[in-house]
Amino acid sequence: LEGYAIDTITTSKRQHVAKKIDVQLKEVYEGAYLEGVVYEVINRNPQAVTLPEFKFYQPGDRAIALSQFIMAPHSQTFLYKVRNHG
Repeated sequence: LEGYAIDTITTSKRQHVAKKIDVQLKEVYEGAYLEGVVYEVINRNPQAVTLPEFKFYQPGDRAIALSQFIMAPHSQTFLYKVRNHG
């Protein structure tokens, strides 16, 4: 992407965010004023889980999107964020 630096993250640790739900940072797109961040969301539960986007909101976030709102047992999806930068 022109005007953005792209960092692919290979060594980030999983963070526990809910009962048997983890997130792991995958990519960061840095621009002068905005930053795009991609996380992998992992469902370690033996049942399906519904994920509300607002649970992932943090101050500075401008937009949040999930690839899936309902995760099958032991599955993964992606969380995308646009946040303030600089």
